[in-house]
Amino acid sequence: RGWHFVLYPIILLGLTTAILLRPSKVCRCRYKMQLLRGVARTCMAPFCAVTFGDNLIGDVLTSLAKPLQDVPPALCYLGSHHPQDEEALELFVENGNVCPAWEHNYVAPLIGAAPFVFRLLQCGRRYRDTGDRRHLLNFGKYAASLLVVVVSRPGWSTLVVVTVSAVATAYAAIWDVAMDWGLGPRELALLAKLQRGPATLPGETESEDRRQASLASLPATSPAFTVHESHGGSHTSLGSQFLQTPSRVESRSLQRHFSAQAYWVAVVLDVLLRLTWVLTLMPVTLLSTNLIVREIVHLALTITEIFRRTLWAVLRIEYEQVANASGYRALLWVPMKMGRAEELPEVSSEAASNAGKLPLLQTVR
Repeated sequence: RGWHFVLYPIILLGLTTAILLRPSKVCRCRYKMQLLRGVARTCMAPFCAVTFGDNLIGDVLTSLAKPLQDVPPALCYLGSHHPQDEEALELFVENGNVCPAWEHNYVAPLIGAAPFVFRLLQCGRRYRDTGDRRHLLNFGKYAASLLVVVVSRPGWSTLVVVTVSAVATAYAAIWDVAMDWGLGPRELALLAKLQRGPATLPGETESEDRRQASLASLPATSPAFTVHESHGGSHTSLGSQFLQTPSRVESRSLQRHFSAQAYWVAVVLDVLLRLTWVLTLMPVTLLSTNLIVREIVHLALTITEIFRRTLWAVLRIEYEQVANASGYRALLWVPMKMGRAEELPEVSSEAASNAGKLPLLQTVR
């Protein structure tokens, strides 16, 4: 009796599962298995070394905190009595679902906090493997996000919730732009002056003695910032990659893939959408007491966060590819845009003579 109340969600779940399992020439089974292994490694942090793929998976999971929290309520609905009795309706009005109180008080916060715990532990593992203190700052970013989950529980004052949420949002937005995208204050200032055209990133030139003197203090990737004039006009440098060889550190030009306007639009959108991101960590019952408004807000927050994370991922991958910002890549050269001869790296005579002795890949620790 009442089987038709669960017919639609079961059909939808079945179709989703069939689409995911369907063989595809684009997303082959081995790619799906690699994704599952990446999720498993992310959940086992810090016991596994963190790859760039694991980093991205962990960050994407933080944006899926709210959809993941919807899984227990969906199971509660499918397993409840149909049609709903009066007790279930009272639970729905109070908590937004028909689950018992312990799910709302304990299970939902744990699911919402889990992705941030995974990323926090990944940052700890990265600091252990590399010794780079930037990972401790990233650790602090996810710790601030976890505090939002904690103070969103009943019993905390509104002032505490607003303060912690504001700090976590500002922390995350600054990190997105400055660290994940490589767009610091100086880079943004020059981007504001560009009217059109792609943002090219010629590296700053240094003497060999100066590079040798700074070798001990420079990491494998060190951001730089220069502006130069050429026959083609003025170009903006948003960073310079230093490629470490056994004998010296070389710098080369980098070129970003998008126009200056595109970066500015991305920065503004990321900051604005970060203001809604923090709401995904809070119970929807804190946002409104109206059932319809709550569901609309819930859907809107989920869509905007997934869109923001997609935008973030595109620029994050781009910056990592052109600048090796987090040191995941050990290749001495990676082509920026295929088919462009001018982007071939200049190889010195010394490097050419040692080409047969040096490996193309080296492990980044």
